[in-house]
Amino acid sequence: MTSSCAEKTALLLTYSDSARQYSEAVTELHERLGTVPRKEYERMHLQTENARLSVESARTLMEEHVRQHGC
Repeated sequence: MTSSCAEKTALLLTYSDSARQYSEAVTELHERLGTVPRKEYERMHLQTENARLSVESARTLMEEHVRQHGC
């Protein structure tokens, strides 16, 4: 099989974008820690957790594709 395919490329881009969004969310959460009201912090924390879950999902999909297709 080929070393790359269009689906793998798309999955890798999704993973990369998800990882960037997670990194940005963690950075913002860290920078604003102790400076925002509790409800805002909880909203930001939930947003960061959702971003983390998106990264994990994107990574899993990419790994499964590679495992199934050998690309």
